[in-house]
Amino acid sequence: MKTHHLFAKTLLAGLMLGGGICQPLYAQEAPAASAACADDFAAAAYLPANSESFGVLNTAALMELAHKAGLPQAAIPAEIAAIDSIAIGIPNDWTNGIDAYMAICELALQTALTDSVLPDWATKANENVANIISNAKPDYQQAADTVLNWVNTPSAPAYAIIHIKPGQEAQLTRLCEKLDTLCQQLQLTEKVVTAYQSNGWQGLHIKFDTAAIAIFPKNVEEALQKLNIYLVYRVENNALMMSVCNDPAQLQLGNGTTHSVLSSPQADFMRHMEPHRALLAGSVNPAILNSLHRCITLVPGSMAAPIQQIFNNIAEQCPEVRTEMKSGLTSIQQILAELSKLTPQVNSPFTFCAWHDGNLHFTAQGDACGESFSTATVNTAGTDAAGIYLYGSTLHSPNLPDLDTLVYCGFDIANTIAYTLPPEAQQELIIQLGTSKMIYAMLP
Repeated sequence: MKTHHLFAKTLLAGLMLGGGICQPLYAQEAPAASAACADDFAAAAYLPANSESFGVLNTAALMELAHKAGLPQAAIPAEIAAIDSIAIGIPNDWTNGIDAYMAICELALQTALTDSVLPDWATKANENVANIISNAKPDYQQAADTVLNWVNTPSAPAYAIIHIKPGQEAQLTRLCEKLDTLCQQLQLTEKVVTAYQSNGWQGLHIKFDTAAIAIFPKNVEEALQKLNIYLVYRVENNALMMSVCNDPAQLQLGNGTTHSVLSSPQADFMRHMEPHRALLAGSVNPAILNSLHRCITLVPGSMAAPIQQIFNNIAEQCPEVRTEMKSGLTSIQQILAELSKLTPQVNSPFTFCAWHDGNLHFTAQGDACGESFSTATVNTAGTDAAGIYLYGSTLHSPNLPDLDTLVYCGFDIANTIAYTLPPEAQQELIIQLGTSKMIYAMLP
């Protein structure tokens, strides 16, 4: 394999895993417009036009490419080899569900902090601060409001479509049989998971077991008892169609390219894909990206609020350690500020596509991970017949937190906690911190 330019301009992995991509030095011009995408992504014709975020995969073409690259045909499972294309569509209002899932995780984390971490810390702390730690309670209200908003605002259905090649109906039957078996296994209790079948759809009806989630306030529990989630599927022509929804009556599939996501504005970029062999395409709406970005700060944010409250209360009631507590508060704020760099406000869709015309091409445009992407190309042919090239470049660093700031702020928070302990335990922890700092200083 030729390595010319490979390391000089950044590996493709750097391009794909979060590096900010500006104008790559080896990018090629966008190909001429083509209407071949409907044939390459037959599954997408079933996605409704309100799928603001979607992804489509030409599975057949990808398997052909893998076979040319040396993957034995026997290594491909029959069910995979039978698939023509796959499509996934998610409407914008799924941001409510993402935010609610984050809120539930936040409630669980804060409850674990209150029920285990803080009591353990209190037993080791000085008498002066033990009560302050024990009395610290997270504020569940914001998380509860987020869950209520989700429950009271049902989301439009999300879809996954698997389109089977003509003549491979037997494999489609086998896929459905596996789904049937899985549904039967998931029917654990009649109160939580029950079978559903109506209007050609079948699958599962799921209701929340609020008794198993005792962290919710009463009004949230009552709302969750009204929440319905359906996991359903059906077969039409050569397509297996699956959906996650709150109300099966809202299910509405696309009806050919003129009434599907392929005719929607968010799919405009696909009309400029190379007609030779499209492999992959998709678009992620800013609303969904912003919700996903917020997940990054979920854990530190959930844990930080009660600790900040404790440090504040100790500083107010124990003047002898006020300086240390204020330092710890500053460090928590710095950590949250650094992590916020990973959650920028996204204002444009993130689109991506790949195609093969002798060379393998990949393009990405839009905002994601705090950086703006533009066209990039993976060239698998090169000028020499035996040459293989991977091109990638970045003109500025990705938007990442400062590692030293995070680490030394972490040391400072641990040092702050040390001052809430009795003298012997305090001294032992400070010595351990000193050793840790020395080891970290040696790492570079």
